[in-house]
Amino acid sequence: MLLQRLQSVGVSVNIMPLLDIVPMSVDRQIVADLDRYDHVIVVSRNAVRHGVSALADFWPQWPLGLTWYAIGEATAALLAGFDIEPVVPAEPHSESLLEMAGLGDIAGQRVLIVKGIGGQDTLEDQLASRDAAVDCLETYERRAARPAGDQIASFQAAPPRLVVIYSLSALESLRSNLDRAALESGLVVPSQRIADAARQMGWRDISVADSASLEDMARAVLQNRT
Repeated sequence: MLLQRLQSVGVSVNIMPLLDIVPMSVDRQIVADLDRYDHVIVVSRNAVRHGVSALADFWPQWPLGLTWYAIGEATAALLAGFDIEPVVPAEPHSESLLEMAGLGDIAGQRVLIVKGIGGQDTLEDQLASRDAAVDCLETYERRAARPAGDQIASFQAAPPRLVVIYSLSALESLRSNLDRAALESGLVVPSQRIADAARQMGWRDISVADSASLEDMARAVLQNRT
């Protein structure tokens, strides 16, 4: 984990929960139709916990002919617990996944994306533009969490040099919980899309890591902590 990696090289790190992951009821018809798909893309560990687990409850044995994909090694590791060996892109983001040969010429093929509400629109849009039939199994919702009062007070009194943000939802929660105090810290984010959103919210000190991988995020923090 990033926390342990940074602490191992002497970086002082605090954790501020900004999101609650709330499971939701899945579309039972999509679950029952799993054998009609050609590709299944699982976008996160939460998608495994709340989506693939629901699929496994219905399917004691996975249908033949499915190609599974995981965005990132951590997601792939959880899928292994369900006897799934997914294809993993070179970099843990949707753009890298879309460059894979198996998702290139997919006109007429069916793709299922297992995700949270509102996540990974890029995947859905790009695959649909390749004339694939794309469905989404939405399995959880991200809701802004209210940090403890002492955490907010500490942040406001002495904003940290850097804040690491992995998602747009977490960025929005940070801004709403801490108002203008949040803007005094620099940001490290995993994509240009999140950086653009942060700039629109008022941040100026933003560093974009090469990807959301542990190594790339740690490198971005270490390069920008002074």
